Amino acid sequence: MKSFRTKEIIDLYTGVIGLNDDQAAPRLERLKETKKGEYEILAHVQFKAGEVIGLNVTSLPKVVLSKLEPIVTNKGGKKVS
Repeated sequence: MKSFRTKEIIDLYTGVIGLNDDQAAPRLERLKETKKGEYEILAHVQFKAGEVIGLNVTSLPKVVLSKLEPIVTNKGGKKVS
């Protein structure tokens, strides 16, 4: 799973997504936790511009990918600006 920052509002309907507790809390009715920090999408969820989410890019349509900016990390796992 890779980390992305949303460039604009995105809507997701299926798949598994990585979220922190603050992001997941208001969406828990539409998500099922599969393991710590990872959730299966059960119903439509929306994310505003600037949110950081974890996604498996092989399962995403190009239109969704165009609304995401990859978060690059160095070998130590720290975010690179």
